[in-house]
Amino acid sequence: MVTRTYTLDQVNEGYADLAAGRILRGAIVFQEPRPERRGRSSRAMEYRSGRRAGDLTGSRGGQ
Repeated sequence: MVTRTYTLDQVNEGYADLAAGRILRGAIVFQEPRPERRGRSSRAMEYRSGRRAGDLTGSRGGQ
């Protein structure tokens, strides 16, 4: 488990936090994390609905 992440510019701060006992384990990230995806993938939606994408049976379109 990582207690806190630091950028490369914050390396000295990370070592100071470790020496002072403010963190147990820190990690240095070398690039910005990718933004989280907001929507569900179509595959996840298919799984949750029990239908394949584009399949209208079971909804109003297949009556």
